[in-house]
Amino acid sequence: MAANTVRVLVSLVVAGLVVACGGSSDGDNPGGGGSGGSEPPVPVCGNGVVEDGEACDDGNDDDTDACLTTCVAARCGDGIVHAGVET
Repeated sequence: MAANTVRVLVSLVVAGLVVACGGSSDGDNPGGGGSGGSEPPVPVCGNGVVEDGEACDDGNDDDTDACLTTCVAARCGDGIVHAGVET
């Protein structure tokens, strides 16, 4: 439950920084006006969408499935016992 709270807070902070810097929170630059482009959107781990820099993103807090909460694919030896795969 605490991990979800952290993800929400990080998402809000990132969105606030993008808007405060004159960008849009979704990374679009509809006007394209004179600034030379915009920064690509920052990936948000845990939103259920696989973005650049993420191996997976299943949007849940379950580290025993195929995708860790850090958006890294689970593997043998990562220190977590994966349900139905490892004992």
